[in-house]
Amino acid sequence: MTRKLLILICFSTLLFSCSKKETWYFETKKYELKTTLPCDNDDCTYVDLIIPTIISDQKELNEINEVVFKNVKKHIAFENENEEINNYDELAKSFIASYDEIKKAFPNEPLPWEASVNGTSEIFENKSVNIVLNYYTFTGGAHGNEGTISLFFNLEDGKQISQKDLFLDYEGFKKIAERDFRTSNNLNETDNINKNGNIFKDNQFSLPENIIVTQNEIILHYNKYEIAPYSSGATLLKFPMKTFKKYLNPLYF
Repeated sequence: MTRKLLILICFSTLLFSCSKKETWYFETKKYELKTTLPCDNDDCTYVDLIIPTIISDQKELNEINEVVFKNVKKHIAFENENEEINNYDELAKSFIASYDEIKKAFPNEPLPWEASVNGTSEIFENKSVNIVLNYYTFTGGAHGNEGTISLFFNLEDGKQISQKDLFLDYEGFKKIAERDFRTSNNLNETDNINKNGNIFKDNQFSLPENIIVTQNEIILHYNKYEIAPYSSGATLLKFPMKTFKKYLNPLYF
């Protein structure tokens, strides 16, 4: 009797767990908008956003979409004090409206503007996701503004994962990264890290603001201006996953 009761309890627990299990998946959403003002040779102001979006009935996972939106908005929005932008459609309309307003006031002045974001997502064993946003904006001037944003999220609760929490041994990996950086820049262990024109803060090596993880490698992505002049472009250091996975936190990878 006890054995039958135990089996019944286990079966009931399994059914309950299955019924409570939430589902989610990622969908790539695209947002496009172009000015309706006349353009020269079809060279028009436009917005082109490709955004990885999580679709789920778990409310907490919606935090992922909210954080991604805030990061895109930070680089695209031309928001004034009286304007509130809450979604990508409003973001695109605001960007185009800002250009149109200037163009109408100064017909011969502004060159066409551009705002683009190309986002991708990489999922690791349904534990975590790395969302990478490559953005570019041009609103006049000598050159546009471009860069990469890398965000990590826990797929259990939707919380953003800090850079240090990605690693079991953050400082150990940092030392290896510095050694690799010095080798690739022909610097020995005692050389000033900024000897060849780099601009590390306080002359101390640091990991980048954005780290990207794929199935094959760990990429340290330093955006323009982060550790080198604009003319040097982005700086990338790559480490094969096969060798360096041991440094990553198994909770997420």
